[in-house]
Amino acid sequence: MNEGSVSFRFVASLSPLHFRISLIGSPFFIQPVFRDDGFFMLVSQYMDPSHFCMAYLEDYKMDPHSATPLLTFSVFNDFADIKNISFVRGDILNRGIADNEGQQIVLSMLKSYIQDHETIKKFNQTPQQFDIDDYISKMSARWKQTVDGFKGNYINGE
Repeated sequence: MNEGSVSFRFVASLSPLHFRISLIGSPFFIQPVFRDDGFFMLVSQYMDPSHFCMAYLEDYKMDPHSATPLLTFSVFNDFADIKNISFVRGDILNRGIADNEGQQIVLSMLKSYIQDHETIKKFNQTPQQFDIDDYISKMSARWKQTVDGFKGNYINGE
């Protein structure tokens, strides 16, 4: 794997139809990135057919058109229906994100779209009902899991 890239394969049920349905009407979401001294927030925007672009939330709030992407990733579902495998390729565009953080960010985002779709739907469609403090608390607990904690459902690429 090249420095600044994130790649792995999903060994999970991530059917293209289910994945795309979960993204319809919910193209945005946030991902806190936790470090020793606190956290910062990224915003993710989904672009059809299966691409995600992530930037600092504060930059996006100031001007969505000029927010510089920090990380992009794409999900390739070509073998999802016949082999139950999806491939993920990500690129870290800013060295402010370490490779292991990039992988953890991508895994956490995908896990959210697979398991927490109602939260993402609420964030996009009824933001006044989205509890940011509760979400950050849940994500903090998830973040403490290492990338190895995902190996039950995900297998790292070489």
